Amino acid sequence: SRLLLIPWRFIAARPFSFYGSYSDPKHPGCARNVMSKNDNEAEISGVDGNPGCSAGNADVQKPWRLNGKVDGKKIFVDFSPKGGPKDLLGNWEDDGIRWPDNNKWTKITQKTYPQDL
Repeated sequence: SRLLLIPWRFIAARPFSFYGSYSDPKHPGCARNVMSKNDNEAEISGVDGNPGCSAGNADVQKPWRLNGKVDGKKIFVDFSPKGGPKDLLGNWEDDGIRWPDNNKWTKITQKTYPQDL
């Protein structure tokens, strides 16, 4: 019989992170990204289309960037540049961010940044 040794760093759960890319059912095919600016600040970026984003409507797609603050499993995002509230609360729920309108951005990739290691 053989004993298989696996380094602990491959077994231990990675710390929770908002950072990565998401899908948004209200804007199909449109980018949604959350990136780290520092320990508790984030940059949220994306593109809005009409109604979604596809190669056929690239001329009506509008890119945007927003600032946010991360506090545990909560993220507060300043949507005022897009005509929304200044501190919209998003809560981590299973595999994505749940917003007050019940929309959920589902995480589709895990991007790794140095501060996440």
